[in-house]
Amino acid sequence: ELARPDCLYLALIEPPAPHQSLGRLRALAGVGFGIEAEILTVAVEPQSRRHGIAQRLLHSLIVAAQTHGAAEIFLEVRAGDSGAQALYRRAGFAAVGLRKKYYLDDDAVIMRKTFVK
Repeated sequence: ELARPDCLYLALIEPPAPHQSLGRLRALAGVGFGIEAEILTVAVEPQSRRHGIAQRLLHSLIVAAQTHGAAEIFLEVRAGDSGAQALYRRAGFAAVGLRKKYYLDDDAVIMRKTFVK
């Protein structure tokens, strides 16, 4: 998945502490390219939230999608996650549909952002 040329993943990794070989993964985000690009994931560890990390990652994914020729970009977000939906609305996304039972315990709101050419 990480080697696919039609996807981009970004990770925020905290530098390792002394005597550790790996740093801690704080956030991960991904986008699939195409005319209709798709946000694959935006995840930030709970203790790192509310610092603008998701907003910056989302912006980078949107710019990458535009750079790769996307006319619009879609995502699915939990219907019960009003915070994430607000983040996406601030970035210019609008709800365009609903996927019933997309998650085991929730529906998904389909959101879209159209790029002006």
